[in-house]
Amino acid sequence: MDNASKALMIAGEMLIALLVIGLIASAISNFGGFSANMTKKMDKNKQEEFNNNFFAFQGRIDITADEIAGIVNFCKHNNDSSELFLKNDDYLNNKQSPDFVEATVEGVPNFFNVRSDTIFNSNIRTFLKEHNGDFYSCDALITGVNVERDKNDNSKILSRTIFRTFQNNNNVVLNTENNGRKGYVKSIEFVRTKSTFIDTYSGEEYLTIKNRNDFVIN
Repeated sequence: MDNASKALMIAGEMLIALLVIGLIASAISNFGGFSANMTKKMDKNKQEEFNNNFFAFQGRIDITADEIAGIVNFCKHNNDSSELFLKNDDYLNNKQSPDFVEATVEGVPNFFNVRSDTIFNSNIRTFLKEHNGDFYSCDALITGVNVERDKNDNSKILSRTIFRTFQNNNNVVLNTENNGRKGYVKSIEFVRTKSTFIDTYSGEEYLTIKNRNDFVIN
């Protein structure tokens, strides 16, 4: 009887031990899955936070030189953090890195195809000085200007509405390489917005963006 009792106790203890081990294994597995999901979510949030610095310009036609200087400096800070410094003739080599990101104006590497931080900063100051008051667009195109006139006085303009369309011209380019930072913005291009538009209904020409009321997406 004693042996039978001992055997039952041993069997019970082994069963409890197995249950405990099973619970521990399950907890470890669940924690591993939770940790992996959290890491993936954090990576996605990091990617979205980075990309939003660029996507915020899409569809706009009133981007200022100051805003472009800001995103150019953001790109440089990113490159410096990845040790992709401005050095003699390293531009093409830097571009091959999946961590490299740049902003261009009219398709020209105005800021990153230089040999030193001193030249970079000088180019930024020159750009701001020469283009103060200019406006730029990114993935957008102006399609026309609608003018509302006073019914009692046709010469009196009540409002102007500038119409634009969203152009998916890939002015914001994503990295598609699997061995790089896939899904992160690789480059952004700004195009100068024309300073005048023609109202086809009246044949009059207007200086636009500085006098704008609002922008409407067609």
